[in-house]
Amino acid sequence: MIQGGEMSMQDYVAIAKRRWPVLAVLAFLGCVIAFGVARVLPKKYTSQTTVLVDPSRVSKEVVAGVFGVASPSFAAVAIFAFSWSILFFILTTSGCSSV
Repeated sequence: MIQGGEMSMQDYVAIAKRRWPVLAVLAFLGCVIAFGVARVLPKKYTSQTTVLVDPSRVSKEVVAGVFGVASPSFAAVAIFAFSWSILFFILTTSGCSSV
């Protein structure tokens, strides 16, 4: 068992085998407590980002869209890019869809 005041790995395994009911109860209680805390805590996710735009290097239409004034050209590109027909074409030609 203990030789020279040091415990070997076999000593730890023997202790765990003798005390397995206590270890099982503690593991179960830990799972129950973690589940309870997860259910009680609010489901709130927050994120924050900062975008630095140098207006001298970007066209005024794009900068205006970033600062809240929607650019008509940007809106047109977004509507075109996310239209169902374009997305369907991309998915079917790339083999990503079984539709």
